[in-house]
Amino acid sequence: MIESEKVLAALGRLGVIEWFRISVGLDPADDLVRPALIVWRYSVPRPEAILVIRDAIGSLDGSVEWHFSAGQRNWGLMPALLKRELDRHLGDSYTGVLADFKRSNQDLCRAANRDLEVMIQFFG
Repeated sequence: MIESEKVLAALGRLGVIEWFRISVGLDPADDLVRPALIVWRYSVPRPEAILVIRDAIGSLDGSVEWHFSAGQRNWGLMPALLKRELDRHLGDSYTGVLADFKRSNQDLCRAANRDLEVMIQFFG
């Protein structure tokens, strides 16, 4: 199972990371697989990094549709289904989106973590 340190190291090959939040792998609190959610920012964003990440996503044969955004200061990478669920709660104060998503979408969480492990091999 992929670990956050591995994801961080892979992203670090594309630039100096200033800040990050990574949710991957097995959650020790309940032994469920976390949804792959990575949000980070580079000290100096490089357009080449965007191309590498997009190419890596495009190379996947997995069943997970991915959402990648690099249009703002913080970049994000997560399954598109998770992004839609987060967007659905954007205007409210509900804080249990990730926990609920994790509990009800374990097949997708496992598939996304497997995809992510393959994806980061393309990061240099």
